[in-house]
Amino acid sequence: MTTDPSTRTLHPGDPDYPRGLLRLADPPPALHLQGELPAGPALAIVGARAARLESLARARGLARELAAERVAIVSGGAIGVDAAAHEGALEAGGSTLVVLGSALDHPYPERNLELFARVARAGALLSEHPPGTPPRRAHFPRRNRLIAALAQAVVVVEAAERSGALHTAAWARRLGVPLLAQAEGAGARALLRRGWAGELAGVADLLEVLAGRAPR
Repeated sequence: MTTDPSTRTLHPGDPDYPRGLLRLADPPPALHLQGELPAGPALAIVGARAARLESLARARGLARELAAERVAIVSGGAIGVDAAAHEGALEAGGSTLVVLGSALDHPYPERNLELFARVARAGALLSEHPPGTPPRRAHFPRRNRLIAALAQAVVVVEAAERSGALHTAAWARRLGVPLLAQAEGAGARALLRRGWAGELAGVADLLEVLAGRAPR
């Protein structure tokens, strides 16, 4: 995928720069954007790459129902739960944001290129990396802080004991972003057991959280 002519760069002083990122101690000095950022609320759905089929279906269904309620879905564009969440939002005709761990002209993973093209038309691709930057291991933990900061709530659908989704969850807790989890995988169960996340029952819970109320 080459950089689209509609790609633009936002800086912290720009009116379109996402306000949520200013909660970070190190907001990106330049945010590269392809597509359009949503004006309404956003919720992050994250989870395992090698997720169970039931978890993939749950992520897709949650995203589809939330997108129908005009909630934008934020995730990292990875295979597994991330891709399922983006797909669900697109199925509902809603908006979804992919936060990349590489430059817009080096999207990763390459197997999701067609998905990224659809997202750019219905929402946006975001990156803090300048053109020409390939994906690197160290980029993805930093990418996760952006996912948490862009969202009004974070949902962990499935996570193993060592998972990038748990890193996003840690950022949500650090930033005071509401965190919910489904009890699938040792990592997600640990979030619930330690009281770091509320247990996800359904979309009604998420809408309550986005409205600033405790879930039922």
